Amino acid sequence: VLPAFEAQLRALSTILESSESRFVRCIKPNMTQQAGLFDADSVRRQLRSSAVIAAVETIAAGYPDRLPHAHLVKRYRSLLPRGAPAPSEDGAGAKAMLLDLGVAQDRFAVGHTKMFIRAGVAQHLERLREARLAEASTSIAAVERARVQRAKFKVML
Repeated sequence: VLPAFEAQLRALSTILESSESRFVRCIKPNMTQQAGLFDADSVRRQLRSSAVIAAVETIAAGYPDRLPHAHLVKRYRSLLPRGAPAPSEDGAGAKAMLLDLGVAQDRFAVGHTKMFIRAGVAQHLERLREARLAEASTSIAAVERARVQRAKFKVML
């Protein structure tokens, strides 16, 4: 029984470590656990320590999309022109890449670990990425169809 439990626990730990938690934390209205009593200072402290206030302030500032620098660079570097140098996966590289892609400086902000992107920018980049992927898949399919047809033609000769 113990080895099975350990295996299940390891599998669960792996899943939890690879996931990104997105949930609302429980906030205690007071520390004495009395019904009907609300301690504003205690609630404010809990919200501040759980970074809820920082997240709300960021969204209120107009930056609803937050992406880690490396993730942003990896996901959208295919949109850069051919031959362009690969951007670094830090804040400076992500900033340079967004500017090269034509995103205005006022449409994003660079944080210590994440890029804060104004509404609509991520959707625009995603549409460009999907178009680039569709274009690439069409080119690959055309090359493969041509290869198959050349092979058939050689057999006919």
